[in-house]
Amino acid sequence: RETPGAGRRPAPGGGPSPPAGVRPPGRPRIRAGPGGHLDKRIAERVAKSGDNRWLALFEHGVCLALIKQYTSSVNAFSEAIQLNPTNPFLYLNRATTRAEMIDFISSMDDSYHNVSFDSDPAKRLINTKRTYSYDEAIEDMNKAIKLYPDFAEGYYNRANLLAISGKLPEAYDDYTRAIELDAELGEAYYNRALVQIYMKDTRKGCMDLSKAGELGIAAAYDLLREFHIAEH
Repeated sequence: RETPGAGRRPAPGGGPSPPAGVRPPGRPRIRAGPGGHLDKRIAERVAKSGDNRWLALFEHGVCLALIKQYTSSVNAFSEAIQLNPTNPFLYLNRATTRAEMIDFISSMDDSYHNVSFDSDPAKRLINTKRTYSYDEAIEDMNKAIKLYPDFAEGYYNRANLLAISGKLPEAYDDYTRAIELDAELGEAYYNRALVQIYMKDTRKGCMDLSKAGELGIAAAYDLLREFHIAEH
């Protein structure tokens, strides 16, 4: 499991800004295939579909996304979905690619305006001059979650998209659901903490930061120290 690194999400509305620590909206924790290690139940279910043409399209979509051919990647995932519409991982990966495409366009736009691209979605939430919609990516996450309602990563990734879209109460609910499904998901505690701090509930946010630190998220302790210094 990765720990948070550079290029993450949202900042509090007051006090010290949190360090980078929230996963970018366009980069969920996985870009996994339905036959991957995440859940054997899904692998078994899709293996029974008979027609595996969708799998070649899925793999092609992943490769295209890796070389930033985002439109072609989305089209490949869409074709795969037509062939296998009950596979949640196809929607998850199409959502990932759509969000990555928005991030790429945003970075190009910022560069055009001679503004350095800040990959921290917290600062982008405040400083972005144009509005970019993650609605299609969120809708794909909705479909993935409907097909696989016990998948903690689905709620975690949708929460990230909701947070960068400014829908903080909804993001909070999804981080909470992710934690209910996977109590060891330290990144979800960390991101929920930032959402709570942004919504001015610093006490509960700091409690989540403490839990995230216990689960191995080093940036959580760094942020707690910042708040301690600010209070004194």
